[in-house]
Amino acid sequence: PYMDVHAKIPVEGKVQKEIKGGFEVLVGGSRAFCPYSQMDLYREEAAGYLGQTLSFLIMEFQAGGRNIVVSRRQLLEAERRQRFEELRATLEVGATVQGTVRALEAFGAFVDLGGVDGLIPLGELSWGRVKDPREVVSVGQSVQVHVLELDWDRKRVALSLKRLTPDPWSRIRELLAEEQIVSGRVVSLAQYGAFVEVLPGIDGLIHVSRLALGRRIQHPREVLHEGEEVRVRIESIDSDQRRLALSLESATDAESESSPQPFPPVEVAVGSVVTATVVAVKLFGVLARLPDGRTGLIPVTELLMSKKEGLRRRYKLDQPVSVHVVDVTDGGKRIRLSERAAQEAGEALELSNYLTREHDVKRSGLGTLGDLFKKGGK
Repeated sequence: PYMDVHAKIPVEGKVQKEIKGGFEVLVGGSRAFCPYSQMDLYREEAAGYLGQTLSFLIMEFQAGGRNIVVSRRQLLEAERRQRFEELRATLEVGATVQGTVRALEAFGAFVDLGGVDGLIPLGELSWGRVKDPREVVSVGQSVQVHVLELDWDRKRVALSLKRLTPDPWSRIRELLAEEQIVSGRVVSLAQYGAFVEVLPGIDGLIHVSRLALGRRIQHPREVLHEGEEVRVRIESIDSDQRRLALSLESATDAESESSPQPFPPVEVAVGSVVTATVVAVKLFGVLARLPDGRTGLIPVTELLMSKKEGLRRRYKLDQPVSVHVVDVTDGGKRIRLSERAAQEAGEALELSNYLTREHDVKRSGLGTLGDLFKKGGK
């Protein structure tokens, strides 16, 4: 054993049990102590080592063998240094290598390549949006990775998982077409618009001007929220700049155009009262589809709803509502509706009909109810 300490010759030992501060290891019939910090390169669950026979270096040998301290980490570090030099001589940018996911952080995943750790940044895990590395990989998982950058002086290696799969933008014209209507998910909101992921790795922008629907808004969050599922129309595709211009389906009459109709719809005129169908309920009002297929907005101030009622409780999808067409602008793409005005128009019509009936009664000679009472009193 004395020779083993100075010659740094590995010895085999069996991990007997976990004790305070580390492990009890049986080495050549003698009990030895291995601190937690000297068992591995990284702290792992203690139960994984119990009962295993492993190689150690003897760090201390005192009191005639009654006090022995061993280290497995020193052996692993020596092997890692050797592997690092081998990788330094052979590894190149653009290469594909095998590794094991060692740790996950908010900013990415660390992968053990055998002699050095590499980092897969969050944006390199997938072409699609990833908020947490756990959505893509897990600790202990074996992965193939693409080498992005090498900095041997600082022992930094940048890796990518997504580069091993085709870039969806390289096939954008095969996947999408202008004027196509697709479903997507709102992934972020900015002052100038909302970004919607229509395919993994392909985001488009709905400019704030395409969200207003005939009203002034300060921020897209007044109309949409992150994570919301929406249907959008692809207005333009710029594959060189990797840009996709979108508009909300409800704001562009998309559904009526995509659905075949047996007869051309009759355009609803300003001032008319018609029955529309609820297609969406938002914080600022209700979107309703008119009989001609176009979609208009009933602002909150124009709804027949008490203060105690909630919008989503009062209005349901596909619910019929009677509306007055208040205004049509932007070539028919922005239509302002009013449920309140429709009710007022209905009441006015009822009053008009009542007065007409009263007039007809007088002309027939029956007179009004008051006239009949007068006659009865004579």
